[in-house]
Amino acid sequence: MRQPIYCGDHQAICHLPSGEPVVVDTRSDDSLDYLLGWEIERHVMPVFHRLLTPRTRFIDVGANFGAYSAIAAGHCISQGSILAVEANPHVFRLLERTMYCNRARHLPNVRLVNMAASDASGQTVNLSVAPNALGGSSLWRPRQTQGCQDVAVPTTTIDDLVGDDTIIDLVKIDVEGHEPYVLRGMSKLIARSPHINIIMEMFSVIVEGVFGSTRALQEEISSYGLRLFVIGENGALSERAPETPVTGNQYVLLTRDPAQAEGRLLRIDAGALSVSPLYDLRPEHRRPLSPPLERIQPTAHLFYGPYAKLAAGTYRVTFDGALDGPFIISFVSDGGRTIFHNQTINSFADDLEFTLPHDVTDFEVVGTPVSRPQHFVLRQVSLLRL
Repeated sequence: MRQPIYCGDHQAICHLPSGEPVVVDTRSDDSLDYLLGWEIERHVMPVFHRLLTPRTRFIDVGANFGAYSAIAAGHCISQGSILAVEANPHVFRLLERTMYCNRARHLPNVRLVNMAASDASGQTVNLSVAPNALGGSSLWRPRQTQGCQDVAVPTTTIDDLVGDDTIIDLVKIDVEGHEPYVLRGMSKLIARSPHINIIMEMFSVIVEGVFGSTRALQEEISSYGLRLFVIGENGALSERAPETPVTGNQYVLLTRDPAQAEGRLLRIDAGALSVSPLYDLRPEHRRPLSPPLERIQPTAHLFYGPYAKLAAGTYRVTFDGALDGPFIISFVSDGGRTIFHNQTINSFADDLEFTLPHDVTDFEVVGTPVSRPQHFVLRQVSLLRL
């Protein structure tokens, strides 16, 4: 464990068990977890890590000191994006310092917003803040405790922050009872993001006080086309239908498909694949991968990568794209020296399965044209462990 660095003015730089620096206010009780090097929300973190890829577009609502955003910065900062929203002005300054310590504060794909996410923009609300429990700051009046102070903060919706065209992969929401209204304020984003995963705090006592009942919230979540899974020990997921209300203090995953959160699904965007230098493609032909047909050279590898970790098992492979013509798809590791499966397909709609006999850390999908195809566009390759 790395020792905390005291910076003066009740601030210290701590390091998460995974190594990322986080700046905390030492007067707040929830800083003790960081100062002592304890795991933060240890059941949730395995799910969060499974959902992060180099291209993840992540929103952190109720970012607090910035632990989740710091971890995301280490995974998706090169090709993904981070939007972190924190209502408390004092905590927001700590979040800024956390992102600076992670060399992400001033990057163009990182945005930090000091507002309260809600179901309406342009309002001013009172945030109840306890200096000795900064992580418990809340818009819910009964959460006030002795010594709380009201801080006036402006509201926004996530839909207004991201605009009409953005698609998001991963959201974390922890706003001490205001979660239902954050969801309402991002309903458009949920509708247009087919693979969105939302990790959310759901404490039944607070939900009942704020929203009436957990069942009402679960029914509203279902109306968004999302399934609800309670996150258990070591990130295990247990589905709950609306007629089975969530009880107690839980973190939940809202998703259309839990396979990625369970570690059974690997999605490879075409932009994460390498392209043979022989093709000399311009950026507009990379995302999606759509080389001019006259440049496609039979028997010369077109794409390969992404050198990913993959667990042993049998996988079903699907492609998002269009292909008309014979193409060899290979699944390899060790720089192509170990070949697990070769198959010639004529369309990306063809069935494709293979078995990986052991875990690998450098898995590649390799695509090689047999002859020049009549049509070729590739957006994504998905591998689902059966």
